[in-house]
Amino acid sequence: MDIWAWVRSTKRQLREAGDHRLAELMERLPSAVCDNEHERADAIFPEALALARKAANPWAEVFVRHWNLQSRILHRHEVGDWTGEAVSLIEFANRPETRSCPQSICVTQDLVNCYGNVDGPGFAEERLQATAETLDRIDPKWPCFVCISSERADALLDAGLFEEALAFIDAQTQALVKANAPRARDALGEDRASALLALGRAAEALEVLDALGRPMDKNDATERAIGRARVLLRMERFDEALEVLPGYDQIEPTPGLYAEWCEVVVGLADAGKIVNDWQLDARLELITARLLTQGVRRDAIDLLFARGRLALDRDAPHVAEELADRAEALFPELHRVLDARGEAVALRGRINVAEREVVVPAANERTVVDLLSADPELNLPLLEDARQRWPASLTIAQHYARALNVRGRHLQARAFLEEFAAQHPSAELTGTLGQTLLDAGDHTALRHLCTETLAHDPGPDLAAQCHWLLARSYKESQPATCRTHLEAVVALKPEATNCQTWLAELERDAGDWRQALDRLNGVCAREPDAGSYDWDRLTVATLLADWPAARDSARRIGYVLPEDEEGPIVLPGILCRIRFQDAEGGEQTLYARRTGPVTADVVQMRPEPPCRYRDEIIFDAAPLNGGPKEGEHNHTWIYRAVHTLKQGGYSVHPIDGVHPGEAALVALRAELETLGCETQVFSGESYRLNDPESDDELPGLYLMLAVPDTVNLTALDAELIRLTAAYPHPLTWPSLAQAVGLPERIEAHRAAAALYGM
Repeated sequence: MDIWAWVRSTKRQLREAGDHRLAELMERLPSAVCDNEHERADAIFPEALALARKAANPWAEVFVRHWNLQSRILHRHEVGDWTGEAVSLIEFANRPETRSCPQSICVTQDLVNCYGNVDGPGFAEERLQATAETLDRIDPKWPCFVCISSERADALLDAGLFEEALAFIDAQTQALVKANAPRARDALGEDRASALLALGRAAEALEVLDALGRPMDKNDATERAIGRARVLLRMERFDEALEVLPGYDQIEPTPGLYAEWCEVVVGLADAGKIVNDWQLDARLELITARLLTQGVRRDAIDLLFARGRLALDRDAPHVAEELADRAEALFPELHRVLDARGEAVALRGRINVAEREVVVPAANERTVVDLLSADPELNLPLLEDARQRWPASLTIAQHYARALNVRGRHLQARAFLEEFAAQHPSAELTGTLGQTLLDAGDHTALRHLCTETLAHDPGPDLAAQCHWLLARSYKESQPATCRTHLEAVVALKPEATNCQTWLAELERDAGDWRQALDRLNGVCAREPDAGSYDWDRLTVATLLADWPAARDSARRIGYVLPEDEEGPIVLPGILCRIRFQDAEGGEQTLYARRTGPVTADVVQMRPEPPCRYRDEIIFDAAPLNGGPKEGEHNHTWIYRAVHTLKQGGYSVHPIDGVHPGEAALVALRAELETLGCETQVFSGESYRLNDPESDDELPGLYLMLAVPDTVNLTALDAELIRLTAAYPHPLTWPSLAQAVGLPERIEAHRAAAALYGM
């Protein structure tokens, strides 16, 4: 059975039975996972699982649990915490009541990935056996055929069977073509490119990637970009590889992308296209630490060895030795060591012959501090020597901990500081240790430290520091508690502008707009120069219609406004994008046109609810994205929506089908506009549909129709039927038909969409 046909049928049945929420969450969960919006997936999963169990629907439970594991294991590699769930789901999916569920096959992928993530090459034999057994049970027409085939290809590559991998991929592709499966020639294209690359045939790999169709989702697009960068790197087209490689922020939420991304980064550093310095290593350390925390051993060891080689290249053998020690200590945790031991021997050989800088002992602690450079790697030998000579020195201890911390060695810095504090108690150490715990993400230990310190009635500076650390710790999880600690900071230090501004933001988000404005008025009165607080004040004052305050901050920022003008600030501006977020973390980012310093009208039509077309918005002026890159001509700033001043009062419905011709389209749009509707064409020449009577393609049309709430939808549906009746091929408007509630019209639209491949 086609998995997605089953999913569509299940969601329809759930809605008919009144289980609208479960149907909605089954729609949202895969989208969140495939778009790498894992926090959103985490918010959806518990409710979806509870609803599936409440409905006594074991097939829906398999679906929900599988997609949670797709996020946890395939994307985030959280094998340490979720392998037990993968094993449990295998058992659940093979019970009599679930064995026939189409999604039950896919849980094999979850478990195989657990083993592959822990130690891909070491578990290659087991992965090959599991995928062979599963492929024997499924048909090429099933979507899971591609997933399991991809897993087997990956296992063959990890086993070093490159020729076998390529032959297998080609055979599976032919089976897909023969079965007339969707996107058959593209389905295993990335796997084929990886096999060709492993065989040293990079140019052919690039041809395969160039021939692929459009990515299916955000994750697919990111994976392809990394894959393309790998191929370009092997071809020594370094500048192109650097250009297409996604940035760290883009891959950071998804450890499943780390290994290949790091491979490209290390290669570009070797080629001199990325600076090989301690800052690069600090970023790679964060990746290493996350892999190890989540139980990913082989990739972490490979990365430690690669970092060791980079350290030797930048004349830091002491760092290389530390990395080699850490890699070798992980060998017992591999399923099979394989060639890791040979890599260790090779790295040790280079370390042993590397020249080391002689550390000249400092005369005193002050001299040590004076000798420190901006490079914490170079400082380490000097600080190690100083620690031996002045073991009780708080100054040396703090500098040593900071050197570890900025290199990403948060856990090591924490362990050192805790041991030092136990032997040499000091109030001054609290701030350093607290920052280290915060960087390591250990909020429990941080909160205990700060609470204990505050219980002993410290001075105002240390108390303010503790409250500041606690505010940062509670920032995401408990905004109200965060706000309480910020209020404690400003009670001790009223001049703390950053704290006051942050408090105003929390007050604004909690709906305490007047309190936020009073606070920002005070900040602006104290600060002679304009700052981000003026933008915040503009936002709050605009919502409260306090135009004197809004105009004062606008002038402080640099806007030239007529002195005799009062009321709203109207400054028609350029196109931007506004990001909206719902309670579950779901996002919409829509184009809007600025109407003032912090106001905009949404101009983009999107059919997904809620409809925000023509909404008047107040936004936070701090942009969510970076500035334009070199050569970028169509950059638009993205801002966070704060409040909707006025709803547009529209619903948006797509019209999809065969293009009726330019003259007919112009006439159709004109007729719809006379009814008060607005239209936007989203398709271009590349949108082609099937001709059901021949092998030819037909030009497609994808049009958005914005309908005012005052228009009768039943009458509009009838008018669309009349206007398009003479077209040689149909247009469809399924969501409008759904809103009207005519089942026969809905089925007619679906049938036409399937016939033409819309």
